[in-house]
Amino acid sequence: MADLGYGDPRGSEWLRAELAGWLGRTRGLRAEPGDIIIVTGVAQAFALLAQGLRRDGGANGGIAVEDPGSRGSRDELAYWGLRPVPIPVDSHGLMVDQLAGTGVRAVLLTPAHQFPTGVVLAPGRRRDLLDWAAAAKALVIEDDYDAEYRYDRAPVPALQASAPGQVAYAGSTSKTLAPGMRLGWLIPPSRLRDDLVEAKHASDLGSPALPQLVLAHLIASGELEQHIRGVRKRQRSRRDALLRALREHLPEARVQGIAAGLHLLITFPARTGAAEDTELAERVSRAGVLVHPLSWHRQRPGPPGFVLGYAAHTPDQLREAARRIALVLAAAHLADLARRLVRRLVRRLGPLGVRAAVAPGHGPQLADARRPGQHDQEHSADGREQQGHAEREMTVRAHVRHIDCPAVLQDEDQQEQQDDGEEADGDPEPADPGVLGLERRGRGARGSGLRGGGLRRGRRGGPGGLSRRLGNRYWLLRRRARDPGARDPGARDPGAR
Repeated sequence: MADLGYGDPRGSEWLRAELAGWLGRTRGLRAEPGDIIIVTGVAQAFALLAQGLRRDGGANGGIAVEDPGSRGSRDELAYWGLRPVPIPVDSHGLMVDQLAGTGVRAVLLTPAHQFPTGVVLAPGRRRDLLDWAAAAKALVIEDDYDAEYRYDRAPVPALQASAPGQVAYAGSTSKTLAPGMRLGWLIPPSRLRDDLVEAKHASDLGSPALPQLVLAHLIASGELEQHIRGVRKRQRSRRDALLRALREHLPEARVQGIAAGLHLLITFPARTGAAEDTELAERVSRAGVLVHPLSWHRQRPGPPGFVLGYAAHTPDQLREAARRIALVLAAAHLADLARRLVRRLVRRLGPLGVRAAVAPGHGPQLADARRPGQHDQEHSADGREQQGHAEREMTVRAHVRHIDCPAVLQDEDQQEQQDDGEEADGDPEPADPGVLGLERRGRGARGSGLRGGGLRRGRRGGPGGLSRRLGNRYWLLRRRARDPGARDPGARDPGAR
C-alpha cells in the first residue's frame, strides 16, 4: 500500500532501479536510479526542460531543432516560451556545423532515428555535436525516438552514454506499449536535476503509481523485452509489405531513412507537378488513407512528401493504402501535364488573351452603391482614375480546338499601348488555321465591340487566321472621330461572327 501513496516526485524507486539496468543493457546509458525522473511522457520532459531554459534566459530563449523535425515537439517547446531555430537535416542527420552561427545554447534532436527522415546521426557529427555543446556550455536534449525498432542491426548507443554531463536523455513507453499510459523518463545532467525535480513536484506531485508498478514488473520479469522482440518482428513484416507495394505502385517515390521505426518518409518530386503535399494529403485522405504531409514538419521550404505510419495496419491494408496513394498521385500528375499541354497548345495555336477595348460606361463597372441619378454628379477624380486604368475582366472564352481558355478584355489605353508595342516589334507570326471562333458569356458587355468587329485576318495569315488584335466598334468610332478618313486597318474575315 505504501507504493500507492504520495511518494518521491522522481517516481517509483522500484521502477527507477529497473529502468537504470534496462537502459544500460539496451541503450548503453550510464545512470543510477537517483538520476532518473519519471515523467508523463516525453512531452512533460520537454515541458520541464523548456521552463528551465526559459528561466535561464540563454540566447534569448532560442533552441535549435531539426528541420524537418517533429512538429509536435516544436510546438511543445514554443508553447513554453522557447523560439525554435531550424537546423537542416541531410542524409547524415543534423548539420551540426550550422549550430555555431545561431547563438543558441540548447538543441533538441532524435539521433537514433530522426523524425521524419529516418536517418541516423553519423558518428562524426555525434562527436562534433558534443564538442560544440562543451565549447558553448549548451544542453543537448536527446529524444530517443524509435530506438527499440531497428530491423537490420542493433541500434546505435544513446548520446547520453558519451557525455552524461551535457545530454538530457528522454524516452517513453508510447511506442513500446501504448501512448495512453503516459509514462516516460528523463535523465538530465546532474547540474539540472534538483531544479527539474522541484518543477516536477510543483507540476503534478508525481506520476501515477499503477503504470509505474506495471512497467517495473514487466522489466523485472523480462516480459518487456520479449514483447519488444515480438513487436519488432511484426513491424518489420509490415514495413516490408509497404515497401513492396510502393515499389509496385509508385516506383518513382523515394523512400528515405534506415530500416527502423514505425513510419516511412517518401518523396515524389517527379510525380505530382506543382501540387503542394498538403493538397495531395487532403486528396489521399478523401481516398481513405491518412498521411502527414512532409511540409507540416518543415520550417523552411523543401520537396514535397508524405510521412506514412504503418504500426497499426495489416500488410493487406498497407498494400491497399499504397495503391490508393499511387492513384491519387498519378491523377495529380496527369492534371499537371494537362495544364502544361494546354499552355503549350495555346501558345502554338493562338493567344491565351483576346484583348478588346471597352467603352466607358458599357463594360464592367466598379461597384457603386449610389442611386443612379447621383452617378454623374458625384463621380470623383479618384474614382475616374481607378476606373479608367483598371483592367476590366469580362467572361470571354477562346475555344482552341477542344480547349476552353479564358480571355481578358482591356480598356482603350491599355489596348493602344499594346498596339504601339506590337507595331514597334514588327509583324506578328500567323496563327494556326485551326483556331475557332469566340464564345462570349456573361452580361453587361454590349459596348465591347465583339459583335461588330469580328475576327481579322493577320497580316501574313491565311483564311481563318487571327489578327494581332480583335476588331472593336468603339475603338474604330473613336479613331474616326479624331480622323474622319481613318479606315479599319485589317481586312474583314468573312468567317467571323
